[in-house]
Amino acid sequence: MSFDIFLIASSASPMPTQASEAVRRALASVGGRETEPPGVFVARDGADVEFYCGDGGPGGMFATHGLPLSIVELIVAVAEAQKCFILPVAEGMQAYRTPGNDGDPPSTQADGFPPIVAIATPRALLDEINAGFEAWSDYRDQVVNPADTRPPSLLGRLFGGLFGKAN
Repeated sequence: MSFDIFLIASSASPMPTQASEAVRRALASVGGRETEPPGVFVARDGADVEFYCGDGGPGGMFATHGLPLSIVELIVAVAEAQKCFILPVAEGMQAYRTPGNDGDPPSTQADGFPPIVAIATPRALLDEINAGFEAWSDYRDQVVNPADTRPPSLLGRLFGGLFGKAN
């Protein structure tokens, strides 16, 4: 399971032939790198995130499992380099615009595009999306580690009584 953050190309995004190079420059600018085989970005502190870019054009999706500031810095750098909107999948979705993105939303989504909020720094983005990430984390934890809702067995009650555990 992952908390997904999409990069949506804008009218100012580079052509597909320039998008990959923009990503490489963005990674280098924040001390990040891409693994071999490609598909995982590693931040300066060793935290990693999966990145899916489909046809190699601008945009893509980050599949996050944790949200340290180093990963958010990497996401913002890639979005900035590609002049993409940042769109985390969360309740009350909003799109985020980096300072260098002067483009418009895709014309095919203009009417249904979420409200756009300008962010100045990776910390500002983290502050904006952290509540959605925390809600997703709580949900993930419930799915991955559901509480045992079965009533205690006879043996469980017996051992619980013997060893002082109340059931």
